[in-house]
Amino acid sequence: MWNIETEKIAKFHDAHDESPLGISSIVELKEPSYCLRGERTAADPEVRYIVTSCFDRPEFKMWKMQVAGPKGRPEFTFHLQIQTSLTGISRILQSTPSQLVCVDNTQCLKFYDFVDRVEQRKKESFEEKVAKFQD
Repeated sequence: MWNIETEKIAKFHDAHDESPLGISSIVELKEPSYCLRGERTAADPEVRYIVTSCFDRPEFKMWKMQVAGPKGRPEFTFHLQIQTSLTGISRILQSTPSQLVCVDNTQCLKFYDFVDRVEQRKKESFEEKVAKFQD
């Protein structure tokens, strides 16, 4: 992180230290679903979620950024890592609050949906009961 007042690096964070090519994409998520955030409570406006990927790595990582951390400056913490079947990820974007799209180096698209399986099963069970009742 860069401090504009002192014009010096305030904090260095190596997000993908296992990648010799480095980060290919950094995206801030807009209104991520609770499945991405990992918490069912309302989103904290002081916390932002950042996704990073690398040209030469099959995973993408998600980070939490506390806008005003304990020392009054932004603070990054690791949130989650998703392994993909891609050999590298050139771009990543958020298509919906609960879906990310990755593009590899050969322009292959992969969609990653973050779904609440418990809620999905409840909905399916309810729909089955309604269908049986209507018959």
